[in-house]
Amino acid sequence: MDTTLLRQEHEIISAVQELGVGKRKDGKTPDATIGALKNMGKAYGELSGAAHVSQPVLLHSIIEIEKGELRGPSAFPIYHRELARNLYALHVCYIVLMARIAGEVNEEIGLSGLSEDEEKMVVLAMSTLHEEGLIDIEEAPLDKPISETEKAG
Repeated sequence: MDTTLLRQEHEIISAVQELGVGKRKDGKTPDATIGALKNMGKAYGELSGAAHVSQPVLLHSIIEIEKGELRGPSAFPIYHRELARNLYALHVCYIVLMARIAGEVNEEIGLSGLSEDEEKMVVLAMSTLHEEGLIDIEEAPLDKPISETEKAG
């Protein structure tokens, strides 16, 4: 999973939420912690660091191998199961979040929200991640849209 793609998914969701509250500015990177992403600043920072290769510890852990006392980059791809699972979980969460926001936007403009099948897919995706121990699910207030921000001003 490409961390640059995940960072871009994060920014797209941020930009859509900025549009929703009238805060989007052309040519500017969206606020990475707006609305539903308000607690995602650290994750966004880590994705940015990985995307720009500015975190040497992360870079070394991804490409470096140890053989006895020798340590260096691998000539072959290294599969990091936990890292891959966590990045994939984040990817699925971004897809689900975008689907939920799109459903809310459609409802706001008079179209139908998510279909019954789409809602089932969203629930199934999140349930699967939860069952795999990749995410915790918290109760959310049912009267507050997912794309609403703390302060719209």
